[in-house]
Amino acid sequence: MIEHLPAVNATLNGIAAVLLAIGYTFMRQGRIQAHKRTMLSAFSVSVVFLACYLTYHFNAGIVYYQKTGISSLSLSHHPDHAYDSGGHHSGASRSSRCGEACAWTSNGIAPSPAGRFRFGCM
Repeated sequence: MIEHLPAVNATLNGIAAVLLAIGYTFMRQGRIQAHKRTMLSAFSVSVVFLACYLTYHFNAGIVYYQKTGISSLSLSHHPDHAYDSGGHHSGASRSSRCGEACAWTSNGIAPSPAGRFRFGCM
């Protein structure tokens, strides 16, 4: 069940976004009661999202990025974000700042052992 929660979370966020857009439209049209009901619905969906999100992250443990999907594909083909097969950044800043053995994450932010994020190499 817990492995389905990320999809549930994405769906709940999508529903909340649609409800917010509908509520905005109602507000612009002067339909106060419809706006109020829609905003309360969006809030309720957001509360359910928060409960699902916290449930997932309290029970899922550490989840590592698998480097699949559109974001890793687009970053690997962008000239400013060139990486070799070992995950090493091929930009000039890598060798000048961190040395040859530095591995970069796709966004230049590496998790530290304490769980905090730091900029630069891992």
